[in-house]
Amino acid sequence: MDLVADGGLPRHIVTGGTANSAQNRNDFSKIITTLSAVKLPDEGTPWERQAMSFHGGNGQKAYSTPKPDGGSGAFKVNGLPPQPGAPFADPCIDDAQNAVTGKDRFYHVAAIQMDTTMNKVGWHFPQQRILTLFDDVADTVDRIRPPEPLFFRANSGDCITVEHTNLIPSVYRQDDFQVTTPTDTIGQHIHLVKFDVTSSDGSGNGWNYEDGTFSPEEVHERLVAIGNNKGEGAWRELNGNAADKPAVCNLAGFEKGGGSCVQTTVQRWYADNVMNNDRQDRTLRTVFTHDHFGPSTHQHPGLYAGLIVEPANSVWKHNENGTLLGTRSSDGGPTSWQAIIEPDPNSGEKPYREFLLEMGDFSLAYPATTDPRSIRRANRRPAFMIW
Repeated sequence: MDLVADGGLPRHIVTGGTANSAQNRNDFSKIITTLSAVKLPDEGTPWERQAMSFHGGNGQKAYSTPKPDGGSGAFKVNGLPPQPGAPFADPCIDDAQNAVTGKDRFYHVAAIQMDTTMNKVGWHFPQQRILTLFDDVADTVDRIRPPEPLFFRANSGDCITVEHTNLIPSVYRQDDFQVTTPTDTIGQHIHLVKFDVTSSDGSGNGWNYEDGTFSPEEVHERLVAIGNNKGEGAWRELNGNAADKPAVCNLAGFEKGGGSCVQTTVQRWYADNVMNNDRQDRTLRTVFTHDHFGPSTHQHPGLYAGLIVEPANSVWKHNENGTLLGTRSSDGGPTSWQAIIEPDPNSGEKPYREFLLEMGDFSLAYPATTDPRSIRRANRRPAFMIW
């Protein structure tokens, strides 16, 4: 995992602590009260730096290695320098182990929570969780910009850097559908594209890094817990020496990206081509991305998105106003669920329109109400709704 913004909580390994937890049919919450941890250097531990150097090839693409039959073989490595989101295996590489020449794409996305209205008669869900581009967060939360499913694009052969910011509360509160559940870490597990599985998998598998982004409330909770630990070794350097405890961050306004507790992590993806028997690139088409740390909680409230891989050298425009998409340097926007796709003029392909939908088997919803303070009222019968 690579951090763009740590919210005041540096990279660390937890070595001990205490917590208050609930384990019953309605509540799975767990709050850390004290914490001991070892701070890790941003540039990598000595072992991480050694591994990065090895997989980078030290200027070569393979190492000589003995084979079981006594002969000599070649152990291929990535052979490219480490990158944020890909410290050991830059995915933007061809079969000959050369860096690809596709366009570099950048997106900054944010996970947010809001009370989302789903239709004209007011059906809504108070804990709806969706993804949006970072510059659209405030207008979306303030209902200036209508919420919509996030579809963002790349062309076949592009290398994509995605910054992921978590602006969602650390706990999903009990409602008529789900129990109280920790949602302190959210990741983006992408399908189909290539990535360094150790650090851009959007999850925490085996010996891989925990590639998720902490909720601002979780960052705050951990910093408070470190401060509460009065014993020796509460916060140590990698060499074992005591380190100055980090200051507790400010949560104010985190729902819109404010305060100082906001954390952002980075992933790196490669949209390599998909050739048919006629050597025509069919592209990866629609690529699904979703959270793997709380999937049973987040699938119904809508926390997933789609990366759309278009033909190489395509230009994308908004279907209604012709605005050129993907030109905003700050977060990769604008984007939309609908677009005009203009393929490379040399390809001979005609422009076409694209309309994209995200759907689940069921979506959680409540009928309209005039009392927004509670999500558990007798006159607000819960219902399942396909949308």
